[in-house]
Amino acid sequence: EKQNEQEVIAAMKRGKDALQILHDEMGIDDVMNLMDDIRDQDEVEKKINEVLGEEGMRVVEEMGGDDDILAELERLEEEIKSEAAATQENGNIALPNVPSKPLPTLKESTTSTEEK
Repeated sequence: EKQNEQEVIAAMKRGKDALQILHDEMGIDDVMNLMDDIRDQDEVEKKINEVLGEEGMRVVEEMGGDDDILAELERLEEEIKSEAAATQENGNIALPNVPSKPLPTLKESTTSTEEK
């Protein structure tokens, strides 16, 4: 038990030393500058998303609006379904070949879960 306490104390000292090294490398001003940089990048990302969103809406409007796009999507889905149905009716479904050799068998582990 005494050894465990010594190990805990040693681990705490190593943790404190690691934190001290980090604090020596990066002070509060560095952290504040980093936070400012993160905020700036967040603003740039928001502007990019806004521009992309506006461009996307413009493309939707040029294509005739949501209703036309949804109708085209529905048409494409029906086309895929009818092609799949035709393939099934013709029996031209590509299936993998059956193995020509017997499959290997797995040996049972000699280690039980109780022994772990």
